[in-house]
Amino acid sequence: ECRSKREMPSLYPQAKGILNAIKDKGIDMAIASRSPTPDIANTFLDKLNIKPMFVAKIRLASFAAFILLHILM
Repeated sequence: ECRSKREMPSLYPQAKGILNAIKDKGIDMAIASRSPTPDIANTFLDKLNIKPMFVAKIRLASFAAFILLHILM
């Protein structure tokens, strides 16, 4: 849950290694969020230094939009 840009986010211990392994295999990744505070979510991605791993960043208004996006891909 994103509350403030001043907070320091964290990933699960193995998450960054998994993301790096996927990226190293040449698999494109996208990230989707329905955060009501996209500016804070972006700040967290920057602090975690994972934003460059993703080829697309999508803000979804609802889970239904996520399902539709997944079906279209």
